[in-house]
Amino acid sequence: MPPNSDVERHVHPGIETGYVLEGSGMLYIEGCDPIELTPGTGLQVPQGVTHSAKNGPTVTKLISTLTVEKGKPAASPA
Repeated sequence: MPPNSDVERHVHPGIETGYVLEGSGMLYIEGCDPIELTPGTGLQVPQGVTHSAKNGPTVTKLISTLTVEKGKPAASPA
């Protein structure tokens, strides 16, 4: 994620699982407290739950896996 960038509110038709490799930011999952993203942070966003993110002042790199039904879009705006 580029420095100081926003990931707009969206949903996935499956579970998103991720791990932060470097950088920092915040993850906002509807119905949950904000999660600070720092190296070593693991995350999981349940299927169909609206979420967004705000990146910090440097590039943030993460690994993310999305498990969705075949033929469904990976993400939809919320």
